[in-house]
Amino acid sequence: MLASIRLSLTATLDPNPAVIFHDAGFVPALLQNVPRGTLCFSVDSIEAVGMDTWLAALAYGASHVVVLAENDITPAVFDILQTQMSYATKILEGMRLEKERIQMIRVDHRHQETSFTDLIPLGPVRPTRPARFAPGDTKRTLILQSIDYLYEQAPGARPLTALAQGAPFGEIIIDSNTCTLCMACVAVCPAKALYDGGDMPQIRFVEANCVQCGLCRRACPENAIRLSPRIVFDTEARRSLRILNQAETFCCVVCGRPFATKAIVDKIVQKLSGHWMYQDDASKQRLFMCGECRARDFFEAGAGRSCR
Repeated sequence: MLASIRLSLTATLDPNPAVIFHDAGFVPALLQNVPRGTLCFSVDSIEAVGMDTWLAALAYGASHVVVLAENDITPAVFDILQTQMSYATKILEGMRLEKERIQMIRVDHRHQETSFTDLIPLGPVRPTRPARFAPGDTKRTLILQSIDYLYEQAPGARPLTALAQGAPFGEIIIDSNTCTLCMACVAVCPAKALYDGGDMPQIRFVEANCVQCGLCRRACPENAIRLSPRIVFDTEARRSLRILNQAETFCCVVCGRPFATKAIVDKIVQKLSGHWMYQDDASKQRLFMCGECRARDFFEAGAGRSCR
């Protein structure tokens, strides 16, 4: 479908034609009187084209993208299209491009005699140069390619724009006062958006990869994570690896080897302050040792025999 759209936009004499998508089984008469140069595409199912196709069509030179949805479309499909439409138009507004560039119109047989221009007002928009990039191999890649290209031509665009909850783009925000850097969030991230700091107690983040699935938030034992759906238009900033949280490393009081963060050690000490096994000074001191030194001290002191 995208290859056909791209070829048609390249071949048309109109530099910025409108593009219309409609179901193959529903061809209203109003399509017979579309403005000159308008390209109409019949699809097996209207939900087969989404935000990736709409934004790519604009990048490849379309002035407008119009989705004709039949009135008898199922509520579930309509909700999906409407949600994607809200994300796409919000992204256009963030770039200070007319949100009317992407529209969805519900039609039925009552519109057979309706004038196309009366039903679908295609107002003037700032012309754009057709893109030449080869489309990426995933929908997400294509969406970001299209956004990046349109952003380059957008007049006075903002650096970012907030999106509604559920949008597949955004950042996560970590409360550094609550987070203990246990790395549960890193372990469950399916999109490779979160990374640990290797030898450093850090949580690192690549916003371009984040799909806002919320698994990190649900996995966090401290409820320290919240989602912030948005789109960052600066490609370099979106792809860069940045630190979301970091902490002071705590080193073993015996061997000096780093084994945890200070926040985690403090939390363990607090939780075990009333435990019967950690009431004397020697036992309390083991909480500040790495696992190897703690085990050695435990058995050398004969603590293992005292617990029998």
